[in-house]
Parts: sequence; C-alpha cells; structure tokens
Amino acid sequence: MIIRFNIKLLLWISFLVVVTVIVSYFLLTNKPSSTGPSPLPSNVVYALEYFNAANSNSTILVPSEYYTQASLYSINNNKVIENDSEYANILLKNESYPNVNFVLIDMNTLNSLSELYVDAGLNLNYSITTFPTTYSITNLSSGDRNCIDYVNKTDMFAQCSLFVFGKRLGPVALVTFPGSSTVDPVNASVFYNGTAMNYIRSAVLSNSTNFRPGVMFVYVNLVTMYLPEELMNTFYGKEMFLPLGMAKNIFDGFGEARTIKLN
Repeated sequence: MIIRFNIKLLLWISFLVVVTVIVSYFLLTNKPSSTGPSPLPSNVVYALEYFNAANSNSTILVPSEYYTQASLYSINNNKVIENDSEYANILLKNESYPNVNFVLIDMNTLNSLSELYVDAGLNLNYSITTFPTTYSITNLSSGDRNCIDYVNKTDMFAQCSLFVFGKRLGPVALVTFPGSSTVDPVNASVFYNGTAMNYIRSAVLSNSTNFRPGVMFVYVNLVTMYLPEELMNTFYGKEMFLPLGMAKNIFDGFGEARTIKLN
C-alpha cells in the first residue's frame, strides 16, 4: 500500500505549531506582574489580631502602606484608618485626634523617617549611626583596659562594667563614632533579642566629657545603632525602643510591632 502525504498540509500544520509556541511563550514571559500589596510583617499581623480580639468599636491608625491588608483583620466592629499627616504628628509631635483610639508602630518606620518628618512638617536634622553587629561586653578597670582598647578601633561599641580600685561603679556604654578619634560614653544601651528588651543606663554623668545623650540600640546579631536624643524624645522613640515596662502607653507589644492606646 502506498501512503501519500499532502506536503502543503504538513507545512501548514507545522507553521501553525510554530506560531502557537511563539505566541504562548510571549504571553507567558510578558504576563503582567502582580501589583497587590506586600504581605504584612508577622509581628504586625500578631499585633492587629490581638488588637481586634481584645477590643470592639475602636479605631486604629496604621501606616498607609499597611492599610489595605490591615483592614482585612478587622472584627468586632473595629476600624482601621490611615492618614499620613495624623500618623506623623502622633509619632513625632505627641498629638492626639478624637477619632483615633490606637496607633500601630513598628521598627520598620526607621527606614522611612525622612518621609515621616515631611508628613509632620518638620526638618530631619539628625541621623542614626550604625555600627558593626559585633561588640564587646567586658570589664573596664585601671588594670584591665581591654574594653577601651576594643572600642578604640574605629566605629566600635563596647558595653562595659566600670571598676575603680576594685570597686564596681556600674555599667557604661562606650563608642567610637565614624571619623572620630575619641571614645564617647553613651547615656544608655538597649539590648533586644527579638522578644524582650534590656535597658542599661550608663553610670556616668551627663556633663562627662564627650557624653552622648542618646541610646545604643542593639538588635542582637542583626544591627547595632546609635539612636540620638532627638529621636528618643519623640513619641515614636520612647514607645518603640524602650522596654514595655518603661514605655507609658503600650497596649501590647509583639516583637518589632506595638499597639499604643491614645485615649
């Protein structure tokens, strides 16, 4: 038996297959990317869930970038609201508004401080200084200078116990700032391990030489940074970077996120 092929038909089918493959590839590789909101940080989710479970008929102000997804957690007739200027004024000017019962804050706001200050109509006239994540914890005495020798290396931080003639006077945080040749005592240190904060005030006077009135904030194994007095004097600084027991208005805290009761 002789099988005859229709050459024109085969060529046409081949052409259609090639075109289909090319079109399919184009559609797949040029598929529009999702423009949906990014997932909320887990600590923010926990804070919102607790807020909604423990309250009813209340409003909570959140950063505008969280608003869409934060609204999905509302129950018990609670309401999530956004207003960038009100949010900035609460965090930086300690203002309050009659329609806001709670405010959500988190450490991530540090990444957008400049925008926050613009929204509050303020000039950002300071900076946060970061240091290596490694640091020293040791004693400092007239006979053992290893703590101060360590911090004499550029851009370093050391948490020391200060001894004089064998008597412990107390803790002291010492830093060498970038570009500086001096060792500066810092007002206090805060060590945060992802769950709890430990506040350690330095046993030095505010009129001590090179005294720095801010706080050394250590997120253990992640980041070490100097938070200046200007930030620590704001609502945001005091409510976010001090232990729960030292802050005044915290409703509850979940790691890097906290809900603050305003009225």
